[in-house]
Amino acid sequence: MLFTASTAPWLDAVADAGALEANRQRAESERLILVTVDEREACLLHEVGLPARHVEPSTPAGLVHSVLAHYRSGAGSHLTVAGRLQVRSGGVVLDERFIPLSRGAVALIEALFLARGRVLSRAELGRALPGGHHSDRAVEVAVGRLRESLGPTDVIQTVVKRGYRLAMAER
Repeated sequence: MLFTASTAPWLDAVADAGALEANRQRAESERLILVTVDEREACLLHEVGLPARHVEPSTPAGLVHSVLAHYRSGAGSHLTVAGRLQVRSGGVVLDERFIPLSRGAVALIEALFLARGRVLSRAELGRALPGGHHSDRAVEVAVGRLRESLGPTDVIQTVVKRGYRLAMAER
């Protein structure tokens, strides 16, 4: 999100929609970039827990450069056993290949991505699916469909009697 003017109207709309926490999580995982041309506006975003950056020079070119530098740096990605993974709104980029996913599959992979290799229970993943609070069986089916969409990778691991996790590469 590039701000060339006041952030207040956007913050009001996000708060009214009850989406502040979701935007905070996306910003913390670097899936949402908040860039301002005014240092005071960046401070306002920080005050509500939204990581933001202020660019110099405060020009459209400065904004563009900041966004391009962010993506070129590999920010917002994890190295998995199947390659570098980045989550997008309509799918994932896995090992430099875009894979389109359904809304439910994106919600699952995003939850696993944010957990950074930590095991998530079926109940936690059920709450992450659109509509929230899905049964264990619904989660198992959704994970199966996600795995099918991702192809022959082992990027999503089943942890017996516990849940699922993103298979992170060893460092």
